[in-house]
Amino acid sequence: MTETLARFAARRPWSMLAAWGGAVVLAVAAMAFFFAELDPEGHVTTQPESVRAEELREAYFAQHEIEGAPPTPVEHKSAPQARPEREPAGVR
Repeated sequence: MTETLARFAARRPWSMLAAWGGAVVLAVAAMAFFFAELDPEGHVTTQPESVRAEELREAYFAQHEIEGAPPTPVEHKSAPQARPEREPAGVR
């Protein structure tokens, strides 16, 4: 594979320079696209779900620390409830 690539590069040096130039242009475009939402310190400037969840978690625990009560897990009524295991027939 590398031998074929080396032969191609030796026969067509300008094509290889164009390919490298294209790769650099694509890399710069990808950096502009992916890093557009970062500030100079590297923090996200938008509010993704992870940031919103962190803020909610901090607010929830801070509220319970102020009230003095330990935080409890949230129970949803729509969550399936564990059914008590049935005893096998004939065992009492």
